[in-house]
Amino acid sequence: MLHGVRRARGITLRYEPRPLLNLTAMLQGSIAVSHEERLVAITLLTGERYVLSELELQLLSALPSSHWLQIDQVPHPSARETAAPLIDAGLVLADPAEGAHAALRAREERFGAIDWDEYAAHYHVMSRVKDQDVGEQVVHAVEAPSGAPADSRERLQEYVELASSMSRSLAANAWYGPPPPHFHRVDNPREALELPIPRVRGELFDLLTSRKTIRVYDQANPVTAEELSTLLYYTYGAQSTVELIPGLVGIRKTSPSGGSLHPIEAYPLVLNVRGVETGLYHYSVERHALELLRPMTRPEAEQMVETMALGQSYFRSAHAVFILTARWYRNFWKYRRAPKSYRVIHVDAGHLSQTLYLLCQRMGLGAFYTGAVNDINIEDVLQLDPLQEGVIGISGCGRPLNGGAPLTLITTPYVPPR
Repeated sequence: MLHGVRRARGITLRYEPRPLLNLTAMLQGSIAVSHEERLVAITLLTGERYVLSELELQLLSALPSSHWLQIDQVPHPSARETAAPLIDAGLVLADPAEGAHAALRAREERFGAIDWDEYAAHYHVMSRVKDQDVGEQVVHAVEAPSGAPADSRERLQEYVELASSMSRSLAANAWYGPPPPHFHRVDNPREALELPIPRVRGELFDLLTSRKTIRVYDQANPVTAEELSTLLYYTYGAQSTVELIPGLVGIRKTSPSGGSLHPIEAYPLVLNVRGVETGLYHYSVERHALELLRPMTRPEAEQMVETMALGQSYFRSAHAVFILTARWYRNFWKYRRAPKSYRVIHVDAGHLSQTLYLLCQRMGLGAFYTGAVNDINIEDVLQLDPLQEGVIGISGCGRPLNGGAPLTLITTPYVPPR
């Protein structure tokens, strides 16, 4: 039986417009549309929108979030009846709580312990997607690249123009007018000092200038276990450690990280690696080891990649895919409720992505990164609470097809004018 209630933390209220047909105009033989605004509450506990009535808004306003009130002592004309749907929606917490209500209450306690900045938390929760397919936006189809997996050639036809950004760019140009200029100029600079064009040569500079994204890989020539080990160790592995204060160990990797905390975790999905069983793993930085989470068949793994990557089916041909997540509290423990912390964690993932690209280029492999992912599908697979450990994006690698790299932009060298 319900005794105590309090308002859940992390609730956002916003007004959203809703179109309405004018019934009077319809009866008079015409069509007219009016708009009304409805008040919507969004809670971090579910990420769902809930349309509030006036009575429900009054109840939420009367409830504290810091302590419990006895339901019969709440200053509201129908507190018990009004609270019931709000409890189901995760906007109000109940004491005692059972089943789904208890799970929401426990989740809120975990959220409060991590010290999220609430603006960052709302952005993170509300920007997650599930079961989306980027291919649904493509209306043109062209020839699929040769050597693509047979079971995905039909889908690949839908993506060639998407991968080159042409179909979206043409549509945007038609709808919104010319794009912004590709080179930005500031207004009225006092002067422009032209710098000497660098003529530096060497392996690092060659790798930097030759780095590119590869989207289709050679299925007959898989990556080896040794190559996968090298990529994992020099991208995500620990090169050295330091005890910053008693109990807090900083890690040095080949990429930088805010506070040397390295909150990014890698979950390799192995599809076509000689010497490694197909399946989903966690990469243990501590042991430099693959921890098997789920053995899979090759078709199952390929379908998982396509689902995770919003239907970008060409990534099915990757030999290994790395799901990148963030352990938020690893960073927030030090940088508490700091709005910039959320940004910094994504920058960490960007550093790791570039390191993977350069390593693959050096080893004769290809790499990709995409942030176009179905976060919630990945969370379901990895059994993650997104406010504890959230999805950032997906990297991947493999051996490119001989004779060229399908779905790769062909660019022209650029030299600044003199």
